[in-house]
Amino acid sequence: MTRPETFVSQQMTHRKPTLNNIPEPVAEIHILNFTREIYNLEIKADIINRIRSEEKFSSLEELKNQIEKDIQCLKL
Repeated sequence: MTRPETFVSQQMTHRKPTLNNIPEPVAEIHILNFTREIYNLEIKADIINRIRSEEKFSSLEELKNQIEKDIQCLKL
C-alpha cells in the first residue's frame, strides 16, 4: 500500500461575498506549490487550523492581498 502524499493547502468555504455572493457556500482548496492536473479526482483534506472568518472586501485587489497574507500564515 502506498502512502498518500501530503501537501500544505488553504481551504475556503464561502459564498464569495466580494465577487457575487452566491446563495450556497462552496468549498475551494488551494494547494501551495502544486501544478499537477487533479480536476475530477477525489482528494482528502484535513482541516488543521482556522485562519479567519469569511469577509466581504471593497475590491478584488483587497481580496487578493488578504489571500496572500493568509498564505503567509500557512508558511510559518
